[in-house]
Amino acid sequence: GLGTRDLMQISTLLDRLFLLDHPVLITAAGVPADTIDPEGGTWHEPWSPEHQAIWAARFFSIAMSKPCVETVVWSDLHDHGDALLARGGLIDAEGTVRPVLRRLVGARNRLRVPLGPLKIEHLQVYDPAGEA
Repeated sequence: GLGTRDLMQISTLLDRLFLLDHPVLITAAGVPADTIDPEGGTWHEPWSPEHQAIWAARFFSIAMSKPCVETVVWSDLHDHGDALLARGGLIDAEGTVRPVLRRLVGARNRLRVPLGPLKIEHLQVYDPAGEA
């Protein structure tokens, strides 16, 4: 169950869950900061702390764009012996913050700010009778 999934596969799965009309809580999401097992796969290139951050930002954007998703929870706050995903924490074993934590906090902060009212300029409405 720890093989790498393509983001389009994840998006399609979330779309299918939307049809069940229940709130979805995504838990234990994550990827490693470096390659653990070559058989587990990669995403475009071998895993690195920066690549982990890029994947997380894209995953988070896809997940939070789905109306049914209410929460996304990362697998582990920090690397430790009993971690769900080895080297997948937001903080490494030495206590250094990984780029993924900064990316996720930035995404959360952007979502906390209200977007304001929808502004549509120069909207043309289709009128089948030919009247504007």
